[in-house]
Amino acid sequence: MLSAVLAAESLNGIQGKGVISTLKHYSLNCNETNRHWLDAIIDPTAHRESDLLAFQITIERSHPGALMTGYNKNNGDYASGNTLLLRYILKSAWGYPGWVKSDWGAIPNWEFALAGLYQESGI
Repeated sequence: MLSAVLAAESLNGIQGKGVISTLKHYSLNCNETNRHWLDAIIDPTAHRESDLLAFQITIERSHPGALMTGYNKNNGDYASGNTLLLRYILKSAWGYPGWVKSDWGAIPNWEFALAGLYQESGI
């Protein structure tokens, strides 16, 4: 809850100055070491009650213009191409209308766009 409230207030402050803010890194991005290969294995219910809940509250309180995915995998699928996280949870369940982009060079193939990703940031 504290992470969500602090993140939302930070985003509100940025966007209050007329700048589109980016919420990152969605979801379970917790490592710099081996970040391209880390696979965060988590029970779906536990995921919804922890990291995803913080993102949901932040989005509801601040309406960020953009969201950035991480390099990591979530239960076997890269965050930037994870249909469950991007299309079903973020866009459908939460109704997030904003822009979804990857972290720099986090896209191994174009098919990630089919999962709900709009932009690859750099290479």
